[in-house]
Amino acid sequence: MSDTNINQIKDWLRKVIELSKSEKEVHKLLSEVVEIASKPFHHDNSKEIVTKQESEVEINPISIFTEGGEDGLIKALKPLSSTQLINIIKKYGFDPSRKSHRWRKKERLIDLIVQRIKSSTSRGDVFLK
Repeated sequence: MSDTNINQIKDWLRKVIELSKSEKEVHKLLSEVVEIASKPFHHDNSKEIVTKQESEVEINPISIFTEGGEDGLIKALKPLSSTQLINIIKKYGFDPSRKSHRWRKKERLIDLIVQRIKSSTSRGDVFLK
């Protein structure tokens, strides 16, 4: 957008705001616009914008696995979003090749986390026998 277009929009919005002070119907419409604008924007392809706070997760999948086993870990990971699962994979280094960072299916991400934790916790078991 050019500066001219932006300035035209600003002028138009100022006029609408002024009109909303005296016209009840315009005020109601403007309040609806503000309510809509305060919510996260969704693209046509239904991708949701994730805030930094929503994407950060403060769970330790390794301790959840040791306490609750595989089922407990899966149960803890299911409510998380794909972005949160990818952040867990990044944080704990479960995928050095970073191929999983492009995955969007939650089941696939959960399987990767579970498999990596299972393999890392079973290392050395061969020497116990």
